[in-house]
Amino acid sequence: MGSASFAARPGLCWLLLSFAARVWAADVLAPLPPGVAASDATPVRGIYAEETFGDTQVLEQVRELERACAARGSGLKIEGIELQWSGRKLIYRAGESVAVYEDRPQIAANVPDCTAKITLRHSVKAGPWSVVRPGEWINELPQCTDSDRRWRPRQCREETVIGIKAVCKTLGDSFQGRVTCYSARDDLSRGLMLSFETYTDTPSGDDPPSGWELDRVLVDALIDPVVFQQ
Repeated sequence: MGSASFAARPGLCWLLLSFAARVWAADVLAPLPPGVAASDATPVRGIYAEETFGDTQVLEQVRELERACAARGSGLKIEGIELQWSGRKLIYRAGESVAVYEDRPQIAANVPDCTAKITLRHSVKAGPWSVVRPGEWINELPQCTDSDRRWRPRQCREETVIGIKAVCKTLGDSFQGRVTCYSARDDLSRGLMLSFETYTDTPSGDDPPSGWELDRVLVDALIDPVVFQQ
C-alpha cells in the first residue's frame, strides 16, 4: 500500500519541486554596487541588469596613439591598459525608482612622450524613472507581423536572449545592418535592450562586425533600497 501510494504521486512531487525552484529563483538578492553597504531596509522587488564594456573613444585613441608613436619610431607605453575593457554598468529599477552605477574607461595621453594612462571614471545617477531613464530602454517594442515571421524572419523575430523572451529587429538590408534584441516580457524589463550585433557581407579590418550583450539580468530581484539613495 505504501509503495503504491508513493508511486502514484510523482506528478505532485514534481509540482512541489518546480514551485520551490521558482520561489528560490524569484528571491535572488541583487548584488550591491562596490563600496555601497547594505541597509536594514526591507528589500523591494525589481529588475537588476549588469554589463561590462569598453569605451569606443578610448579604444580609438589608443589606436591613434599607437600609429602616431610608431610613425616616430617609438613604442606606446600605457599604464592601466587592462582597464580598457573593464567598464561596468549596474542598473536597478523598482517601481518608479531607477539607479545606474557606472565605471567608464577614460584615457589621459602625453603624445610627445608616447605615454598614456587609462583609469575608470565612476558615476551614479539615481531618481525617478521619468528623470533617470537609462538609454537601454526603448519606448515602444517592435511588433513582428505574421508576414515577418513567414517571409522575413531575419527582419523581425522572437527569440530567447540570455534566458529572456525577446523580440529582435533588424535595421539594414541583406548586405549590412544591425540586429537589436529587446525584452518582450510583461514586467519592468520590457523594452530593455538585451543585445545587438552588426553584420556585413564585406567585412574589413577597419570596420569588422561587432556585438554586445548584457552579462546578467534578474527580472524579479530583491533590491536593497539603499541603491536608490546615493
